[in-house]
Amino acid sequence: KPALRTPLPLEESKYERLVEIRGHHKVPRDDIAPDVQASLVVARERPTIEVGALPSPPLPVIARTMKSLQSAKPDDHGLVSPRAINTLDVQVAPETIERAMRIMQALLQEFEDLGFAVSTEDRVTHVAVHDEQIRFCLTEVSKRVERPPTPKEKQLRDRAPQLYSQHLYCYKPTGRLSLNIRHCLPPTNRTSWTDGKIQRVEKVLGRFLNTTFLVADA
Repeated sequence: KPALRTPLPLEESKYERLVEIRGHHKVPRDDIAPDVQASLVVARERPTIEVGALPSPPLPVIARTMKSLQSAKPDDHGLVSPRAINTLDVQVAPETIERAMRIMQALLQEFEDLGFAVSTEDRVTHVAVHDEQIRFCLTEVSKRVERPPTPKEKQLRDRAPQLYSQHLYCYKPTGRLSLNIRHCLPPTNRTSWTDGKIQRVEKVLGRFLNTTFLVADA
């Protein structure tokens, strides 16, 4: 027996209806704390943060972090992390250390100029923005690539091919840096800025700075 179906409603008109879809317009916030609002005004006056060569000498935390990175052994992803105390949360390839330090030097100097203290306890980096501790880090993106088997792996695979995958992989650094805010935020808030084909992290430090102020008021 065929199932009964609810008939479709009759058309009200022989003409098609015009449906207009409007984009969502963001309503400006008027509940931002005065001290945060003042910081945003200062930051907007300096929308970009200049990243230049490392000064001589750099900030002490930059010098400690760079020295520790240069003596560190790369992990399975080809990246190094500082092991010394009171160092920044940075994980990059040996070839990218200098660039990473130039970025962090510019960012930390900007925080210092605005009167915001940066702490590095247990190799975790925080900036204190209006009494709010905001964690951030700079990392390098790695990618998975196929690799040939080692002589030992080839020998084991020949003995028992059913026990070993036909493809072996390793991770390699890409040279692409990513600046991240490690803070609980709504999904609508951007917390990560990564090198793209055109724009690099150096060009978005001003946006990162503005976001830390909004995080402090969240």
